[in-house]
Amino acid sequence: MSRKSIFTVVGGAALGLLIAAGILWVEPLAAEAEYVEEQEPVSPLVAEVIRQETPQEAAYTHESTMTVTAYCPCEKCCGAYSNGYTATGAKATQGVTIATDPDVIPMGTEVEIDGHIYIAQDVGGAISGDRIDLYFDSHEDALRWGVREKIVRWAG
Repeated sequence: MSRKSIFTVVGGAALGLLIAAGILWVEPLAAEAEYVEEQEPVSPLVAEVIRQETPQEAAYTHESTMTVTAYCPCEKCCGAYSNGYTATGAKATQGVTIATDPDVIPMGTEVEIDGHIYIAQDVGGAISGDRIDLYFDSHEDALRWGVREKIVRWAG
């Protein structure tokens, strides 16, 4: 075997070992990096940046600016329907129940307002088109809410 052949074989084998060692060395580093990413908490600022850069799932298919008013189970707000139950038969619950126009937002739809999830469980005589009514347990809380324009999101 010539000297050139020996260097080629030895050099090739050495290069092969280096590549193999490099692969074996890189894989544990990559695994360690993934472990650190999963384990180390990040600051709120970093978390916000990551959240903004991470593609979000398209959970909502509709978004609209709507007039959001409030109501309670009293006779003044609900008239003959002041029994505390909704059009769907569910017990009205503050922080959950909203009244919607079912032609716009169907009953049972989850609706996001200000980052909070409500469920369309009720209808109302004055609730039509782009108008929503939030349910409150007390008339005072409903009055305190007043009338607000909000961005509303929902799927459907």
